[in-house]
Amino acid sequence: MKSKLILYYEFILFVLTLLAITAIFINDPLLKTIDIIVYAIFVTDVTVRLLLSKNKIKFIQNNIWDFIAIIPFDSIFKVARLIRLFKLLRCLSILKRYTPTVLNILNQHGLMNALVFITVTITSLSVPVYLVEPNIKTYGDALWWAVVTTTTVGYGDLSPSTIVGRVIGFILMISGIGVIGLLTSSLASHFIRKKPQSNNTIEFLKEEINRIEDLSNNDIERICLMLKTFKK
Repeated sequence: MKSKLILYYEFILFVLTLLAITAIFINDPLLKTIDIIVYAIFVTDVTVRLLLSKNKIKFIQNNIWDFIAIIPFDSIFKVARLIRLFKLLRCLSILKRYTPTVLNILNQHGLMNALVFITVTITSLSVPVYLVEPNIKTYGDALWWAVVTTTTVGYGDLSPSTIVGRVIGFILMISGIGVIGLLTSSLASHFIRKKPQSNNTIEFLKEEINRIEDLSNNDIERICLMLKTFKK
């Protein structure tokens, strides 16, 4: 259960960080709020890991960029370019840590291809919606409507009134359901595949420890290394 919560945490923080990168270049209140949330989570994460580490000096040395990234440069510097630079550094520090986990999930069941497909579909189908729908005034509104429709959220603030718009909405909903299904199955596969690997490692270590008298020094060092890796 703990590993599932950690995975969900890493995946959500990864997505929020991507949105925070957008907030660096786009002046939007919602994105700015997300940027603040990501910063708060990142500071808490680094602080907790520092407190739990046994060798704090070594931890700081190995994570120096994380500590630089949590410095509130917004308050120190007033130059917009410097602020953007350090915010980007903060986001890249987060992405670097959690990218392997996210990529491992995306590479299962063709999820990466599905996400590329849905991204292209949303951005392209937003164009005809913007052109034919009288109540959608900008491409940004059309894109927003396409995203909430695809994710099946459907706030209801914007809705299509033409046949073309409704057909596009139907296509987006079906596509969104398919991608969400793929995401769910990819997460499930990640845990199912990870559990047998963990069990096999435990069984191997038990067998090796049971015959510890026959092990060489190199074998013992290898087991110790496996234990340290497995604990992480």
